Amino acid sequence: MKNLRKNNEFAKRREEIIEQALNLFAGDHNCAQAVLCSFAEELEVDPSILYRVASGFGAGMGRQQKTCGALSGAYMVLGLVLGKVHDKEEIYNAVKKLSMAFSSEHGSTDCREILGYDLNKPGDYARAVDVDAFNKKCTKFIRDVIALIFEEISDSSKKY
Repeated sequence: MKNLRKNNEFAKRREEIIEQALNLFAGDHNCAQAVLCSFAEELEVDPSILYRVASGFGAGMGRQQKTCGALSGAYMVLGLVLGKVHDKEEIYNAVKKLSMAFSSEHGSTDCREILGYDLNKPGDYARAVDVDAFNKKCTKFIRDVIALIFEEISDSSKKY
């Protein structure tokens, strides 16, 4: 895996990675898969593996609408970049910081609250589709978490 913390080229790819994630989300990837798979090249991991790993995290953990799937994908990216085998504190702090920043921006980290629809109720799901909520809201969440990933990786490179 590349050392993303000290890689100047990585920082220059931010917009490219965001666009790739949005294209993946517009295709057949859920929100968690779109975020995680957009970092496949940087992580040097086969995207088909990342796709499978993140498959159950979309729509707030298997459409339970708990933690936002885009955030879950971000946590996985941070774990692969910052996580250590024996020292959990760095990754715990990074996840907490990312969660707090996301919640501050969007009011919550829960899919149901930030999306504004209960996807398990047929009427709500249909309304969400009718108003294009996934494109209007989820794409912003994806864009925002990727920006936060870049910030956290950049901040961590200054600490360690």
